[in-house]
Amino acid sequence: MRTVALLGSMAAIISIIAGVYQFARSNRLSIFSKYCDKYNQIVKPEIYEDWVKALKGDKDLQIKLEPQMIAYLNLVWEELFLLEDKLISKKLWNHWNREIKETLSSSFAQDVMNKYDYHFPVSFMK
Repeated sequence: MRTVALLGSMAAIISIIAGVYQFARSNRLSIFSKYCDKYNQIVKPEIYEDWVKALKGDKDLQIKLEPQMIAYLNLVWEELFLLEDKLISKKLWNHWNREIKETLSSSFAQDVMNKYDYHFPVSFMK
């Protein structure tokens, strides 16, 4: 009788652990999809080529795409807040971090950050 009770308890614990894991995984996938969609709303496929040129220094395109850069910077702030609040996993953040830092180091992003007084945390900008 005790063996059956013990096995039942173990099965319940395993089910709970599996449920928590599945919930966490589903939540991470949902966050990833949501932020990919947000990024794609800012840098739409039809402007992507111009976005890349602006990041590489095309001043005319930087002027044209300034609203997108402002939206992008705001999105990065949102993601950074969620990371610090542990709502975005470090694993997911590491997938995005390189591109974010490359974008933020561009003269385009730097000019917009200076113009509108954006201040990302020093630890993030390293």
